[in-house]
Amino acid sequence: MKKITIFAIFVIFSLFTIISTFAETEFTRALSTCSPYTLNGSIPYQGQIFNLKISLQKGKGDKCTYKERIYQDIGYEELVCNFSNEQLKSITASMIEYSDTFKKELLKNKIFEAKLSSNAVVFQNYLVEPHICKINYSKKK
Repeated sequence: MKKITIFAIFVIFSLFTIISTFAETEFTRALSTCSPYTLNGSIPYQGQIFNLKISLQKGKGDKCTYKERIYQDIGYEELVCNFSNEQLKSITASMIEYSDTFKKELLKNKIFEAKLSSNAVVFQNYLVEPHICKINYSKKK
């Protein structure tokens, strides 16, 4: 009986791990551990094409730095966020849910997978907080 119980627990844990692995995207795996990540892409919006570069890297102290840079003809706009480990857990969970909900759309354009500003939960909880995220601007000369 103990062997069956142990085996059942092992099978349940294995299935949970497999399901979790399928639910995670490349970006959410990198985000959960703050592993280096970079993705370039473009988004069409109202007849214009916006080029993006998204990156993730270890920041100062125990923080993880997320950058979302949008290039335009006149320069770029960049969102820079520094997240704590606790915030990363919450953001990763939200991004997994977001990725599951918008799976078909994300397959069409992978840049949305890593664009935190397209996830309303992340936007409302973190991106509007000036002590967490800031927007920088640059103009071409």
